[in-house]
Amino acid sequence: MIYLVFDNVELLRSWERSSSIIRLLFRLHDILKIPEVGIIYISSSSPDAYYSSHGSIEPLTVYFPDYTLENLHDILLISNQSNPKLFSTFLSVVLKPFYRVTRRVDELSVSLQPLFLKYCEPLSDQILVPDEAMKRRLFDNLQSHLVASLNNLFMVPHWSSHQIKSDRECSKKRSRKSGSNELDFHMSMSMKYLLLSAFIASRNPATLDAALFDSSGCLSNRKRKRSSMTSMNQKDNMAEEILLKGPGTFPLERLLAIFQCIAHVGETMAEDEQIENCITAEGGSVGLTSDVLLELSSLCIANFICKGGSCPIEGSARYRCIIDEEMAVKVARSINFPLSSYLYRR
Repeated sequence: MIYLVFDNVELLRSWERSSSIIRLLFRLHDILKIPEVGIIYISSSSPDAYYSSHGSIEPLTVYFPDYTLENLHDILLISNQSNPKLFSTFLSVVLKPFYRVTRRVDELSVSLQPLFLKYCEPLSDQILVPDEAMKRRLFDNLQSHLVASLNNLFMVPHWSSHQIKSDRECSKKRSRKSGSNELDFHMSMSMKYLLLSAFIASRNPATLDAALFDSSGCLSNRKRKRSSMTSMNQKDNMAEEILLKGPGTFPLERLLAIFQCIAHVGETMAEDEQIENCITAEGGSVGLTSDVLLELSSLCIANFICKGGSCPIEGSARYRCIIDEEMAVKVARSINFPLSSYLYRR
């Protein structure tokens, strides 16, 4: 039997996308489907902080009793090996009142450290073992600081809060560094191009397809004629109409035509990049050989594309892309695709 032990699970709650990570962690046994692998989660938080309809069997909960006074004495004694007898004398004096307030080792170690320095101030040599008279003198020097330290115990940040703060700062730095260019999920190259095709088809009027794409599938480089005031007003009215209506619907044939055009652009850009970097392509494509209909079905299941009814004349199904422009830009940047060149702007 192999056991995977995850300690300090409560720290995950401070991570970015913590809910997804915790949900995946608690479904790990169901995903692995290996009876010989056991998973143990160790946390100082209650189980109610983690269980939330994640679709897996809840782990068996085992509660461990709190440390006794003797347990805490032995654990804290390990942290000071310079003069164990002196530190043991110090613990025998201060540990009992602190034990009534908290039994967390991290909180106690942080709170007792400055008190131990106060306790040792009257000593000229901290290596010596104090006698009974010296013990009494040391306690009298420390007694005035005990009450204030007990009152401030819950204000002392223990190690886990420091860790949570540093994790949050690191996640903020990572998010600022990466910006909004990274996707939160994995998507194949073919599916990315298909999703961008659907976004372009929903965003642009169908009458502009011929102006945006030439016969080879590339972006049309034809010189635009100088627009008259009438044509400019028509374009403004069309833009307002698109904005009011929201994403438009499109037939499957138009989606496949746009997909073929921008896929050709993607392959050309990849080949140019390989030539510039003197890299030989081993596949001859950028991963656009998948079944497009299967990819379309997956995008519909993921609610990136939805069916927008059927054409009353032709009877064929129509689709609508329901992602926003921010997500479309993320997808385009992940494959270095110039999406802005293919969108109709007012």
